[in-house]
Amino acid sequence: MARTSDCGAYRLGFLWQSVDLLVLAVFLLGTQSSFFGPAKYAYLPEQLKDHELVLANAVVETATFVAILLGTTIAGAVLSQEAAGSLLYAVCACGLGVALAGLVASYRIPCSAGKDPQLKINWNVLSETWRNVQWVSGVNRVWPSLLGISWLWFMGATYLTQFPLLTKTVFNATAGVATFLLVLFTVGLGVGAFLCEKWSRKRIEPGLVVVGLVVIVVAGVLLHLLLQGYTTPLAPTGLQGFLGSGRNLAVVAVFVLISMGVGLYSVPLYASMQVLAPPLKRSRVVAANNIINAFFMVVSAGLAMGVLVLAQGNVVWVFTMVTAGNLLVLLLWCWLVPHALLRAGLLLHLERSRKPRLERTELLGSEGGMLVVFPQIRAEDILQKIATLPVPVRLVHQDDLPATPLYSWLKRKGFVSQHINLTEPDSMKNLLADIVKSAKANQAVGISHSVCQLLGKKYRLADLPRLLYQKGIVLRVVYVEEYQSDGNELTGPVCRLIQ
Repeated sequence: MARTSDCGAYRLGFLWQSVDLLVLAVFLLGTQSSFFGPAKYAYLPEQLKDHELVLANAVVETATFVAILLGTTIAGAVLSQEAAGSLLYAVCACGLGVALAGLVASYRIPCSAGKDPQLKINWNVLSETWRNVQWVSGVNRVWPSLLGISWLWFMGATYLTQFPLLTKTVFNATAGVATFLLVLFTVGLGVGAFLCEKWSRKRIEPGLVVVGLVVIVVAGVLLHLLLQGYTTPLAPTGLQGFLGSGRNLAVVAVFVLISMGVGLYSVPLYASMQVLAPPLKRSRVVAANNIINAFFMVVSAGLAMGVLVLAQGNVVWVFTMVTAGNLLVLLLWCWLVPHALLRAGLLLHLERSRKPRLERTELLGSEGGMLVVFPQIRAEDILQKIATLPVPVRLVHQDDLPATPLYSWLKRKGFVSQHINLTEPDSMKNLLADIVKSAKANQAVGISHSVCQLLGKKYRLADLPRLLYQKGIVLRVVYVEEYQSDGNELTGPVCRLIQ
């Protein structure tokens, strides 16, 4: 209904030539989106199975950019006709019709029960906004994903808004070329998004974030090299003439490669945000994400204008600025989130048949530390165990590990810790201290079932979560059940979480 009233205000604003009504419509559309975004992304994990979430996010991301493309194209057509006569009425009617169709479709959406019926609403928008962003910045499992998504919108907003200027000032081409580039960007993003499902084996795969960034950076460097020495034609060029140049075809191919990288980059971030957010506060996490996204898009517009001023209108340097930013984000991601770097390596190192699919991922989103109990942890299975969970987990190993650079790096980065001679009291106390320390930091520790039994006999491990809770520390014990699936497309190893 909000969307219908917004479009009604737009229609009246155009028909009555009222700037005030048009500004009001823009404000109402933004307000409506602030409700729609959290509901949309928080709704998906409520209604879908674990292995359906990656595909669902791919569909949502592709549909979002298709909608942006259609809106941009229609707006360009209206402006080119000077928004006169019957075309203006047609656009108003189209907008209202889409809003009404959305309203009718919304009544067919299955309902979800409220997670927190006792929630009290703070009507002070400013204080609640600040409190929400401040709170989510402390949720370590989702905060990197939120920043990554916000950078996505920084990057996407810059690319999409600079296409027309690039087409006009560098290519000296018609508006049809700008539309063609927008279409290709959307298609490439959709291809990259749907490749996520195939390459991740329907799992949340943080490693694809790194892969996507690498693709974007490499393609961005190629784009700079292609555009830096570009000779702008004197006469305006149509789409057919533009595609007749080999250099232009290379530019087109690079833009498609960038958009595919964006698709690979974005889908795992959204899926991680949905799964790893606390279930009771998932909508708040998405709302905070939208706030940060808006801030990044405003910053992107300001930086683009600043670069254009410094470069005397040369839009090529705006794209180069984004590429430099992507390189910085890639380096920060590898440095601050080594788990994603490791998972990117495992995409190539582990055979697809050895990558387990995870069930009941909702247990990963609860707040606090985790003690993950695997059936067994052997040296030859450590990489597979790391590939099981989409969150970092420090695996406890009882024996000596191979003296290789990889295992040395795993120990140095905290993915593996050795606790030898666990039958001795001092070794058990050290392990318990390690588990408690990780719980305080909201981190995950993985132990084998045999180690769990040792600790249970000696120190009553089952009572540890209750004792820690009395001290304000949350520790959840999650068991991993491993089995082999023989179902058609989902054949392969499966890990089910049990609490």
